[in-house]
Amino acid sequence: DPDAFYREAALIHCSLALFLTGNYGESARVSTLYMNEYTNGELAPYALLIAGKSYKGLGNKSEAKRCFNRIVNEYKQAGVYQYAVEELKGM
Repeated sequence: DPDAFYREAALIHCSLALFLTGNYGESARVSTLYMNEYTNGELAPYALLIAGKSYKGLGNKSEAKRCFNRIVNEYKQAGVYQYAVEELKGM
């Protein structure tokens, strides 16, 4: 249900569960869906981190870097900021 009050959190939980089970393609898709629907959402930097790690798992380094760089440039105060910095250092 696109209008459900729990949709935003459900998308993040779903993308994380997909990532943790190794379904990187679907995880990236759901994370991107989150970003399209909740660009300014509270969990946006987390969605970007999950997407970046999913793209990295798929071997798509350029898309992974794009996600991590976006966190570094747009979400300096986010709890996942340092993770994004470390991911970029390792690429």
